[in-house]
Amino acid sequence: MIAEIQPSFSSSAVMVRKVAYQLTKIEQGDARVLFTSTGDGLQTIPEYMQLIARMNERVKLTYAEFILSLFPGETLTDKKWLSLTNEYVQRMGYGKCCYAVVLNTDKAHQHVHVLLTTVDEDGRSVPSGNNFRRSEKISRELERKYGLTPVENGHSAKTTLGESHYRIYYFDAAMKKALRSYAYRDKVSSLLRHADALQSSGKPINEITLSNEEWLVLLGDELYDDLFHILEKGGFFKPLLKDELLHQLDRVYAFSENTADFRKNLEHEGLYMRLVTKKDKSYYVYGMKDTSFYVKDTSLPMKYRFGHIRFDDKGMSSDEQKHYLYDHVFMALNGSDSYRQFKEKLEQEGIQVQEHENASGVYGISFGMSGIDSPQMFKGSDISRKLTYRNIQKHFDGMAAGMSPHIDRVGEFRERVERESMYMQHGSIPYIPDVEVTGGSKKPDEDDFIPSKKKKKCKNEQGFSL
Repeated sequence: MIAEIQPSFSSSAVMVRKVAYQLTKIEQGDARVLFTSTGDGLQTIPEYMQLIARMNERVKLTYAEFILSLFPGETLTDKKWLSLTNEYVQRMGYGKCCYAVVLNTDKAHQHVHVLLTTVDEDGRSVPSGNNFRRSEKISRELERKYGLTPVENGHSAKTTLGESHYRIYYFDAAMKKALRSYAYRDKVSSLLRHADALQSSGKPINEITLSNEEWLVLLGDELYDDLFHILEKGGFFKPLLKDELLHQLDRVYAFSENTADFRKNLEHEGLYMRLVTKKDKSYYVYGMKDTSFYVKDTSLPMKYRFGHIRFDDKGMSSDEQKHYLYDHVFMALNGSDSYRQFKEKLEQEGIQVQEHENASGVYGISFGMSGIDSPQMFKGSDISRKLTYRNIQKHFDGMAAGMSPHIDRVGEFRERVERESMYMQHGSIPYIPDVEVTGGSKKPDEDDFIPSKKKKKCKNEQGFSL
């Protein structure tokens, strides 16, 4: 059994979203309520939780969630699930809190979500110190009590974390895909013929559904490993991993309030989201860290792509605005014949231009988006060293002199592009690229600041400068 302790949170709105998500799954037939501490329906739980949370105003993170998962192929009756979950909650110290238990059956592995308060009915805060170590000890004891597969086993210890994840959750489905593949079905079938126990069953292989542990017993360690590496080489795990990633993204998206919250919640779930700028394009990279599986946003539904993520019309985060401006300001710059046309193009794109002036004239420029909530203005030099007012004027002066009108950004990004290319390399620890679109720590040719006056040198009585 795997017990996941999600990060505690303070927003009652997030708890409402989590409950609403579970209610949707119940309507779809993929979940059912096993228990509520109030005895009422799940839809009323958020209201009771808010009342309990208000009993101790000193507690900042008043809500939490636990997820208890079995290995694929393992099942428990509702009665045993409830007994196991209640014992886990009691021993973790949350027995007198307001909580609900919902069993989810939409995955290969059964699991329950426990939504609860961190304040009990007496107004006391439940201490969370040493939660993870205590959870590990309790989980191992519950595994033995209920006859569940222990997390520690000799076979998974020989594999990387990513391989272990493949084997546990996707082996059966990946093998069925390989048997339908023209290029791999003969290789897979040939290996399976060596499994005597499998042949004696008398059933076609594509009609047999077994857990990972059952396949290991039938095939034996050596044959199992050979088959796994063929499936991995053929890429049969990737569609399954992508489906799992999408499922996780949809789940977290449902209770996130904005882009920054979405990214933070994904991180807490062990998922990966990074905004990358490469070759003049910005995009998100998503992934599952424990499997070292990463994809660009173009491989996912439109709502997860850069520039299209919206949460309740709250608009773009500061990070998104900055990358959006980088893309569109440069496109307008390289597509304009004059500074005036450049500003007109930006206005058509919904981008505001603010020129900074003093007695000597214009000395700087800033850009910002319009038509969104919480728009921010960014100095040109904060977006790129090439977008200071002085460099933009040099660009158009160069055009008038017959020089190339395209601003070359290759030199500015060459080193970063080389580093970012590493993020798609699969490893047990994913590489996190540097994705800032600014010019880094180097001082730009001209920052957008008001020029300071030069300090006059003083002379001593002998006429020497000091």
